Amino acid sequence: MSIIINDENLTGYIIIDSNGCLFGIAKGNEKTALHSFTVDLPIWKRSHLEAYDRQRIRKIESYLQKISDIASLLFLPTHEIIIAGPGDLKEDLKHLLENLNVIKEIEISYGMTAGFIQAVEIMNAV
Repeated sequence: MSIIINDENLTGYIIIDSNGCLFGIAKGNEKTALHSFTVDLPIWKRSHLEAYDRQRIRKIESYLQKISDIASLLFLPTHEIIIAGPGDLKEDLKHLLENLNVIKEIEISYGMTAGFIQAVEIMNAV
């Protein structure tokens, strides 16, 4: 998957949630999903077992690193990137994408394809 999108007029989207990630590009209302994958992250439990918490943190860090690696393959540093999704993973991902031009993080209600559609609609309304 060594695709780098050369059209700098496109906006890159990374839709992230605890179930998976979708990478897409959009120009106006035209949107194209480039790649997506699912993930099986452990659910947070109130038991606070240290071993369980460490395992969960390692899996989340691995998930975020995978997203960062794929984003570096798909997008040029000059592309404007939007990170969208429900929850707190967006901020952690933004720190890993320092080499890319992340212009905005937006909170959306959905993940994957439905989230991609919602994110593009929100950005077009701005």
